[in-house]
Amino acid sequence: MGLALFWIGFAIAVGVLASNRGRNGLGWFLLACIISPLLAIIFLLVTKNQAELPPPSYMPSQDTHVRCKECAEFILPQALKCKHCGAQAHPDPLHGQRVIEQKSASKNEETKNLLIGIGFIVALIVLAKIFS
Repeated sequence: MGLALFWIGFAIAVGVLASNRGRNGLGWFLLACIISPLLAIIFLLVTKNQAELPPPSYMPSQDTHVRCKECAEFILPQALKCKHCGAQAHPDPLHGQRVIEQKSASKNEETKNLLIGIGFIVALIVLAKIFS
């Protein structure tokens, strides 16, 4: 009885943590109940925190604008002149390609972290089988 309460309590904690990280708390709670709260929390911690919201789409960002070489303010990549300081700007035709490459690298990092987490779990299971 005590083990079941312990299991459910930690599964609830996983659900709350998942909810705080921008994930579906109920789904993570059910996953923790099925597989194990420890495994679920490891999976949760190696996934990206979705609670960090990107800036609103109307705000300039590194994804949509480039910085002026003179005043360091955001300007459009195709601008010929900085609207803030009037300095000559050179259009950046490769800006879109660099943004795509950065997003791809970020996705590769997430995949790598997930595989590390899965490898850690498999190693724990193998060790548990060896020492039991």
